[in-house]
Amino acid sequence: MYPHLPCINGIKGNQSKPNWLPMEVVTLVEWQRAIKPLDKSQRGNVSKNTIIEPEERYTEVMKIIRNNQYERDPYLKELNIHVHDKEMLEINARVLSPPEIKYRRRGQGEVIEHVNYGTWRIRNWFYTTSKIHSWGMIYFGDTPDEYTNNVLEDFQDRLPKLLKRNGFIIHTDPSLIIKSSRENDIHCTLLDASKEKWQLAIVILNS
Repeated sequence: MYPHLPCINGIKGNQSKPNWLPMEVVTLVEWQRAIKPLDKSQRGNVSKNTIIEPEERYTEVMKIIRNNQYERDPYLKELNIHVHDKEMLEINARVLSPPEIKYRRRGQGEVIEHVNYGTWRIRNWFYTTSKIHSWGMIYFGDTPDEYTNNVLEDFQDRLPKLLKRNGFIIHTDPSLIIKSSRENDIHCTLLDASKEKWQLAIVILNS
């Protein structure tokens, strides 16, 4: 009926496939709102149609003030309220300098970045995420029972997932060493882990 009008995409729920309908057959429920986020083009159109230029805003404000004729309002006169409708009040203003962003780098003191047009550089100002190529768990104590073994396996499974969620990069599965808690065994086992160049050692002392 109206081929020049655009079609409406009537998406239902989480449906991803478009459902194009002619505008003249669509009825909107009163106060219904779309909760789906706008795309880049739609956000641009909203800004374009809602932003009012300063000159236009000034003209509209002055027009409202003069049409309302506040100086002739008997209620304002009774309350001794005066509204100057000739011109807006002019005040002195100043342009604030852009803020500074300070970073602190290890061994290099503070690094200051100046904000320009609402943006600033953050490259190379963050610590590099560690990459773990060799790590393990060491259990010192009596021979673990079934319950203790289950706890160790569960911890061994959960810790890498937790580290990955916080930015660590783990390339290998951990080694699990079970030794007695004698002082000599502890010393030798830690030396062996050091020789294997473990980057992370989880030590469990159960004695």
